[in-house]
Amino acid sequence: MINKTKTNLQTKNLKYIKYLKKFKNVKKTKTIINNTSIHKSHIYKSNSIPKKSWYEYPFGNIIDYGYHNSDIFMPIIGEKEKLSDADNFPHNIKEYIWGEEGKNKFNEWTLLCKLTNDKYAFYTAVCDNSGYMGFMCQGSMKLYIASSINVLVKLAMDDRQRLAYNNFIKNKLSISIAIPKKSWYEYPFGSIIDIHGYYRKCDIFTPIIGEKEKLSDADNFPHNISKYIWGEEGDNDFIEWILLCKLTNDKYAFYTAWCDYTGFDCQGGMKLYIASSINVLVKMAMNEIQRTKYNNFINTNIKHTQNINKL
Repeated sequence: MINKTKTNLQTKNLKYIKYLKKFKNVKKTKTIINNTSIHKSHIYKSNSIPKKSWYEYPFGNIIDYGYHNSDIFMPIIGEKEKLSDADNFPHNIKEYIWGEEGKNKFNEWTLLCKLTNDKYAFYTAVCDNSGYMGFMCQGSMKLYIASSINVLVKLAMDDRQRLAYNNFIKNKLSISIAIPKKSWYEYPFGSIIDIHGYYRKCDIFTPIIGEKEKLSDADNFPHNISKYIWGEEGDNDFIEWILLCKLTNDKYAFYTAWCDYTGFDCQGGMKLYIASSINVLVKMAMNEIQRTKYNNFINTNIKHTQNINKL
């Protein structure tokens, strides 16, 4: 019996060593873990969209070793999602939204993602063991499923994770760095144009106190946009769409839109401001955060600023 147990353990160890070699070698893993200076200097990669490769190591333990979805699934009190909603996680990940690359013994792996069934998942993994046995020896994983990102942020994340995620959202790149693309707004604009008329111009037009512009100045917005000046690409449930643009009648427009995870036809909102100058929109239509982002964009894009001044 003892010999059989020993043989099984040796076989398991050999399998695990082969597994580690597959994802960049046992020796490399040991070097990283034994270097304490790396522990002090290691920073979570939480300011960029997570890469699939970050999770090969912990995901491999779900597939090959003793971390089954039935063991790691954590139901959220008050939510209806069940183990069956996890399906064949992680193979059913549709989109990697936010996450942190972990390290054995030092930092946890975290991942917020969208699944093929349109549910959202929040996954964490911790490995306390610094040796090659990794998750097989000491470790833990948790998997939360919900129908919206907000639920996971509020009920599944701890304070540190929530802060890191919120910082990522505030600093999300692509937002205030590039000239806006027409394609960014196809989704919200579709709800203005849609025959069902979820958002008619007469509903979204917001007059600015002290300014003369009226609903008629919006004309056939958004078809009358002549120049995209500055904006942010939005996303259901957590980032609003923003656009500062020039119209064919030489007026300027500031447009905002938001919706929950179900889309504009369920819960959402839009506003459209029209003015004869950009400065009026910056001062009177934008809120503090939008104004700060716009000013930062202008300060870091001198050539674009010069072009705006010519408009």
